[in-house]
Amino acid sequence: MSFPIWIYWETPKGRKMPTYISMCLEAIKFWGQGCELKLVTPENLDNYLPDLPNKVHEITSQDENQPSLAIKTAFVRTALLHKYGGLYLDADCLPLFSLSDVCSVLDKKKFSAIRRTTPKGKHISIGLLGSSPDNPIIKQYYKQLFEALSQKTEFEWGEAGARTLTPIVQNNPEHFFDLGEDFAHPILAENQWVFMSKSIELESVCTHNTRIAMLFHRPFTGPSRSIPELGIPAQPNGWLSEWSAEQLYYGDLLISKLFRRSLPEHIFLNSFAR
Repeated sequence: MSFPIWIYWETPKGRKMPTYISMCLEAIKFWGQGCELKLVTPENLDNYLPDLPNKVHEITSQDENQPSLAIKTAFVRTALLHKYGGLYLDADCLPLFSLSDVCSVLDKKKFSAIRRTTPKGKHISIGLLGSSPDNPIIKQYYKQLFEALSQKTEFEWGEAGARTLTPIVQNNPEHFFDLGEDFAHPILAENQWVFMSKSIELESVCTHNTRIAMLFHRPFTGPSRSIPELGIPAQPNGWLSEWSAEQLYYGDLLISKLFRRSLPEHIFLNSFAR
């Protein structure tokens, strides 16, 4: 049975792909050897989803501080899994093991995802989702999202993601497989400052269950708050917005240690060395 691995990335017009995303994609390609990797972009989107409503391209965010492309991606992600099934990964992730190993952990008969256990809401994270196309959860999720899209194109942050998906999962526990929060979140969204630490080692944040390290856009695009305990000031454009590939890879921050763990040096040098 085919079990494709999907990644969607769209670079805003007039911009270049961020360096950290390029590095993540190289790591995904390395760890995805032997897998059916599918990198979907605006240029080939119609090849996979020819019936995707045009309104998807008109989606905006009610919160001007949150990227509308992330909301659009939620619709593309859901449509791909609804039509084909497979594993969806956000582009800003760093695999730490073979993606075939990651897929082997999933319960192919169920909707596999990560339930956040740290926050009070216990919501479902949407950066890593696995499903068969006929799973009731992905079918209901798809139906609700695209019914909402037929009525509007402006969405609140989280509306197309956890706020819609979490109740569906809660109502269908027999069709859900929880991968565990530490499977892909060794650093939690609310603790993004940890990426900037020089003293924290990978072994102290990754568990035996950790297979992937999800990154977050704020350290790279901002706004990033100050970190008094590390002596790092607030940065409206992100703590790491000006960092080169070499700085990200060879630095002494925890995030650099993650890049080195995920992306072999010979591949980094071949792809990014000046």
